[in-house]
Amino acid sequence: MIYDLFSAKAPADSLFYIKAGSSVEDNPFNPRVIVAEGDEFWDGKLTYRNLSYEQSVAMRTFINKLRGPVGQFWFKDYAHQQSNAWGGNPVVDGNNQDGTLLGVRNLTPNILLPEGDRFQLGDFLYELTSDIAVDSSGEAELEFLPDIRLIPSDGDALIVNDPKCKCMLYGGQTPPQPSRGKAVLTDYEFTFRESIRD
Repeated sequence: MIYDLFSAKAPADSLFYIKAGSSVEDNPFNPRVIVAEGDEFWDGKLTYRNLSYEQSVAMRTFINKLRGPVGQFWFKDYAHQQSNAWGGNPVVDGNNQDGTLLGVRNLTPNILLPEGDRFQLGDFLYELTSDIAVDSSGEAELEFLPDIRLIPSDGDALIVNDPKCKCMLYGGQTPPQPSRGKAVLTDYEFTFRESIRD
């Protein structure tokens, strides 16, 4: 089961970004560096301020039922503003597509999709890395990050209105401790990442 995100109060701060899995090391034999390219994944942190007792209990319940990284939840980025450029009903155009390029069809012809816009394909979220010109037939090749997680089939729909990411908690996080005092409000934050699993 994939849960909905805690919704009793909006977060005061939201950090959500594509985290690079690459690394760099010094070469011990010369001044060059050794770069290891890894995959990227979505990573985030939500901070809540002044949770009431009831909100703290609801947050504690949400965190507990996820059971650390075992459970999964849908996350919609509070800080992201999707453009209104997307038109039509975009679907995957062709089979066996992977990597960071995706052919799509059924878009509104002759529009420009701005870099930074996002789309959901299946359970996974992607972000355009360049402006995309849609041709006169409503077809385009999207360029994005991270890599396609699961190879889609021809005709699979892209979600462009309120796209979400399937996420999980990092392990070892303590749920909030609600307080009954009228003047005592609770602050709480938790960290999470994209959930990529079989």
